[in-house]
Amino acid sequence: MNVLPAALQRATQSYTDLSALQALKKPSMDKAQQLDAVARQFESLLTAQMLQAMRQANRVLGEGNPFSSYSTEFYEDMFDQQLAVSLSGARGLGLAEVLVRQLSGDLGLSQSPRSVEDYFDAPVRSPLTAEERQVLTQAQNVLDRAFDQTGQTDGMHTGPITAAEPPVRHGEDVLDSRFESPEEFVSKLAPAAKEVAEEMGVDYRVLLAQAALETGWGQHMIRRESGENSFNLFGIKADARWRGDTAWTLTTEYVGGQPIRTRAPFRAYNSWTESFRDYVNFLNSNPRYQPALEQVADPEAYTEALQAAGYATDPAYSQKILRILHRLPQADAPGGES
Repeated sequence: MNVLPAALQRATQSYTDLSALQALKKPSMDKAQQLDAVARQFESLLTAQMLQAMRQANRVLGEGNPFSSYSTEFYEDMFDQQLAVSLSGARGLGLAEVLVRQLSGDLGLSQSPRSVEDYFDAPVRSPLTAEERQVLTQAQNVLDRAFDQTGQTDGMHTGPITAAEPPVRHGEDVLDSRFESPEEFVSKLAPAAKEVAEEMGVDYRVLLAQAALETGWGQHMIRRESGENSFNLFGIKADARWRGDTAWTLTTEYVGGQPIRTRAPFRAYNSWTESFRDYVNFLNSNPRYQPALEQVADPEAYTEALQAAGYATDPAYSQKILRILHRLPQADAPGGES
């Protein structure tokens, strides 16, 4: 329920009204009403920043668009500012309500008792089943495609994305592609990492550290449109040379030192082992990574050479791998997956 007085609600309907907060000084407003008003103003500011960041990302992707101009951007900014105020004035994103609940105790304000209807209307938060997760993943993929309608650049496929046939899985590593902890991530992937690292002459822990950085210890794996795991451990994109399966997802690229969200196709495999082996093939087949392969015995030199060759656009890519490497425990090959 909105506890703001009608006068204050009218005052906050326009983002151009800079005197809206002056209504908070009125003696007719108690602390609870003031807290609610401030929380909504704070949510409005954050919402405006979120919309502004989305506009900036879209403008980078739409450079050269004849329908984009300074006037268009000016009116878009005005619209976003007003939209932020309107959203926070209604139910908003829920941040204002959270702030009110958290700060009410600090101010000594009593919370209104919840009625039976409140409990009926409350969302049910139960663990998701595997089927529900798959449905949500498919829905997210649809939303991702709707979010990015500007197409891809650099020769990437720009046609409609269609669901691929379910891949044929093999090996023990497809039985459980989830990781409950960094320790499990290391123990499961160590056998495949050691096998490939021995051929390269690199410490297998360097490969695990890079895979941990790319996937967030396996918690942020790239998914196929069907919701199945792509087993892509090293964030290798699917360019024109790739003839295997692909998985499209939103990714962060650094342009001029600024992170930009964009959609891109990534290679998809049938097992963790395939991912490790393709990583080696990818490096060997690209002459620009030859300097890195010549320094595999030195983890710092190897990762710095990868970054210098353009493996990732993150300016701190090498440093992040090394930080993970220094905390990475040793792992025994038996008991893992191949």
